[in-house]
Amino acid sequence: MASRGSAHLSQTQQSLLDTFQSVTGCTDRAGATEFLRKHSFDLSRALDTYFAMPQREKAVQMRSAPSQSLRGTLGGSGSSYGASSRGRAAAKAKADDRYRQIAEAFQVYVHPTSEASERGAAAGTAIEVAGLERFAEDLGVGLDDVFFLVFAFFCECAEQGRITKEEFIRGMDRSGVCTVAALREAVPRIRAQLAEDKVLARQVYAYAFTYSLDVGQKALPVDLCVAYWRLLLSETEFPLMTEWYTFVDEEYRKRANAFSKDPWIMLFDFMHAKRASLSLDDYDEEEAWPLVIDEFVEWTRRRRKAKENEAATEAGSAQS
Repeated sequence: MASRGSAHLSQTQQSLLDTFQSVTGCTDRAGATEFLRKHSFDLSRALDTYFAMPQREKAVQMRSAPSQSLRGTLGGSGSSYGASSRGRAAAKAKADDRYRQIAEAFQVYVHPTSEASERGAAAGTAIEVAGLERFAEDLGVGLDDVFFLVFAFFCECAEQGRITKEEFIRGMDRSGVCTVAALREAVPRIRAQLAEDKVLARQVYAYAFTYSLDVGQKALPVDLCVAYWRLLLSETEFPLMTEWYTFVDEEYRKRANAFSKDPWIMLFDFMHAKRASLSLDDYDEEEAWPLVIDEFVEWTRRRRKAKENEAATEAGSAQS
């Protein structure tokens, strides 16, 4: 349950608050909220200020304890932490070191004359394209790898080709690491997490849509949709996707060049409902599927029937 101090925050502010508490280990949500308010919810500035403060001043600002969301990296249970000032000091030292390492990792990929300055933004405030390429090289992962989409989701990146400091801090924290070397080792785990966790997979899939929209866009171009489908809905796991691609090329492109969000999301649900099955016998047109999926099922049934009739005709001709 949200505390009174955080009850009226926007979703974005709640996310910033969660990240602030996770990185700093502060359990006083009301105090953390007020601290962020003083810094206009600028997470990067708030964290820099917090970790630059003397320990006594931090204690005045808010009550601190290790956060469970740090996956144990701060060490100790909540009860043992509260038992001694020595434990509190050790935990805060680890939190300080964790933030320092993440901040240093971010700075490695920020060029002082980055592309940001060309767009009127402050130089050195974000990792731009050149930095992302170096980041990918250090991770041993291509920028088109599904890992980077998951990492962007963890970061809650607002736009493609750019990661701000607060986004980077959030992404590293949610990945459970504080160095690039540790993130490189975590890549297989994060890929596996996407494959095994349907809730995460759906969240990443939904995020991919909004993440890829240009300003003012409400629908995603077909070619970009196909690229994401090949990344997130593999034909090996979802064999109906093979016929879906044919349907899109032969039918859908004749009348449209983009997909809106509702059919985009519902395709994920439809394919996950079918999984390895190719059968459409149990499809119910009365269910709340979008029109394009109704059309796909009808088109696929006709196409399969035509192929069956063609095969039967050829077999009959061969026997006569």
